[in-house]
Amino acid sequence: MGQDFNYYITKGPVDRARHAKAAKFIYKEDGVFTFDFHMYSKYHESFIYEESDKYLMHNIAEGINDQQEVTWFNNQLQDAVDILKELKIPVVVSLFHEMNGNWFWWGNRAEGGKEAYIKLYQYTVNYIKARTDYALFAWSPNYPFDSGNYPGINYSPGDDFVDVVGVDYYDAGSSKGKSFESLVHDVTAVSDFSLRHNKTPVLAEIGNRFDRPNDKPNWWIEVNQHLQDSDHGFKLLIF
Repeated sequence: MGQDFNYYITKGPVDRARHAKAAKFIYKEDGVFTFDFHMYSKYHESFIYEESDKYLMHNIAEGINDQQEVTWFNNQLQDAVDILKELKIPVVVSLFHEMNGNWFWWGNRAEGGKEAYIKLYQYTVNYIKARTDYALFAWSPNYPFDSGNYPGINYSPGDDFVDVVGVDYYDAGSSKGKSFESLVHDVTAVSDFSLRHNKTPVLAEIGNRFDRPNDKPNWWIEVNQHLQDSDHGFKLLIF
C-alpha cells in the first residue's frame, strides 16, 4: 500500500489522521508501506512542468538560493521528515520518479538534465537520512529503462542512494500502448540491473489508462501471465 506526502501536507487534521491510521495498520499487518512525493513546484500549485520551473531543479542541485529555491526545497523535505517521525514506521520513499519523462518539474525539460537530477536526488536522500532512520529509497524511471532517447538507466543516482530499483510502465498490451513484450523487456532489464547492484527490483507503477474493464476484462491476468512466463522478469515485486 502507498500514500503520498502531499496527502498529509495539503490535507486537514482529520484526513491526515485517517491516512496515518491506514499506514500504521499496513505496517502492523506486516505489509510494505510506500510514500511517493509529488512535490508541488515552488512557482505554482502543481508538480506538472511549466516554463517557470526551467531552472528550479538546476538551482537546487547547484545550491543557488537567489530566489530562495534551496530554502523552499529544504522546507518541503522537512515536512516529509516530520511525517516520517510522526508515523514512526519504516517506509519505502519513492523520490522524483519518471524523471526521464517530460511532465514533471524534475523531468527532462528542466535545465541541467540528468546531472542536475542526480544531484537533486542525492541531496534529498542525504537530507532525509541525516534526520531519520525510517526511510528506504526507491528510484523508478518511466519506461524505457535501458533504451530510447531518454533511457532511465542514465539517471541512476548511484548505489549509495538507492535501495529499491523500479520502472513505471503504463498501458502495456492496451489498445494504444506498447506490447506486453516491451513490458517484459523493461522489467527484465530492471531485474538484471538490480541483481548487479544488489538492490530490490520492483514494477513500481502499472495500469491501463485507455481500455475500460469491460473491454479488456483479462488485462491484469495477461500482465501476470507475461511476467510469469518471462525468463526472469517475474523476479520482482509490484508496488
